[in-house]
Amino acid sequence: MWVARCPRCGHAARWNPRGAREPFRVWARTRALNLRLGVATSAGQAAGIASIAIGAQFVDQHRTLIHFADAPIQDRNEFVFMYLGLGGAAALAAAISAVFFAPHRSMPVRVFLAWTLGALPVVLLLTLLPLSAAAKVRGDVAKAFAEPGMYARSLQLCALVPLFSLFLAYPIAAIWRPIERVVLRRHRLGVRSNLAPSQATPA
Repeated sequence: MWVARCPRCGHAARWNPRGAREPFRVWARTRALNLRLGVATSAGQAAGIASIAIGAQFVDQHRTLIHFADAPIQDRNEFVFMYLGLGGAAALAAAISAVFFAPHRSMPVRVFLAWTLGALPVVLLLTLLPLSAAAKVRGDVAKAFAEPGMYARSLQLCALVPLFSLFLAYPIAAIWRPIERVVLRRHRLGVRSNLAPSQATPA
């Protein structure tokens, strides 16, 4: 039997590769899962914050949204740049979240999880609190959505953001896949070197 010495304390210990690697495998899997969930939830929350900003701008510029063709060119440009910037940021964050959510699932399911588990709780929390606390905010929102066509147009524009995030998720996943393979390969090599007995003598 081979006896290995611990590199830290120097005491001899029986070398059991299977028994020694199992706790490390559990720890490595838990760390990878925590990292994946952390990135997924953080990016999803960022998508939710950007979505709240889009909704606030819709309420603030509801007349430009409803009468877009008749609005001044400066107001139209401002609205378009605002929507493209915030919508692109929300879609990108949701796409990154989807890449790290449930890799064994299809991409539409992962995008759905990113928006429902990551973005939706933030949107509900940060919109319901001001609406329930401030009567002025409730009045502004009610006044904006009372305009004819406001609800339909805002819903259409908001639905385009998750759809755009679905299209962004495919190239991001394709870019991340080889990077993940390289990281996992280096991690496995590091695990093997750490688990190899530093000083082994036959008993």
